[in-house]
Amino acid sequence: MAPFDTEGAIFMFNRLILPAFLLLAGPALAQERTQANYGDWALRCESRPQRQCELATVLNNAEGRPQAQLIVGRLHNAGPLLLMAHVPLNVHLPAGIRVEAAGQSFTLAYQRCLAAGCFAMAELPDAALAQLRSEPPGARMVLQDAARQPVTLNLSMSGFGRAQAAMSSRR
Repeated sequence: MAPFDTEGAIFMFNRLILPAFLLLAGPALAQERTQANYGDWALRCESRPQRQCELATVLNNAEGRPQAQLIVGRLHNAGPLLLMAHVPLNVHLPAGIRVEAAGQSFTLAYQRCLAAGCFAMAELPDAALAQLRSEPPGARMVLQDAARQPVTLNLSMSGFGRAQAAMSSRR
C-alpha cells in the first residue's frame, strides 16, 4: 500500500464527501485552522459558523512511512463522536477496518473511496472513549489489502487523553 496525504479526514470528508449527502446552500466562509500537538496526537480545529475540531494521528508502516490516519471527531457539533480512518487505495472493502485498543475492538465500515484514499467510520461510544483516554499500550489498526492480506499498523495512544480533554473544552 502506498503512502498518502495526511490531510485531516473530517475536514476532507466535509469538503469532498458530505456535500454528496447533504445539499446545503450558502456562501463559502473564510476558515481559520489551528493545530496543537499532544504526544502522537494532534488537535486540529477550523473556525466556521461554529468551531469544529478533530483529533488525528498518523500510523506508519514498518519502514516508517505514513500509511494511514486515525481521526476522532464529529461531522457536525450536534452529531455523535466518530472514529474514522483514512487509508490509501487498494484495500479490500468488505473486510472494513478493525481498531483494537484497551481490550476493545471497533469495526469501521468503509464509506467511500476517492483519489485521496478510502474513508471508514464508526460511532465511538462514551465507554470506549473513556478507555482510550487511559492511553492503553499495544493498540493497533488492522485492514486487508486488495490481495486480502492483513496489514497491521501499530497505533500510539500517547497524548490521546490530553488531546481529547483539550478538544472537549473547545466545543
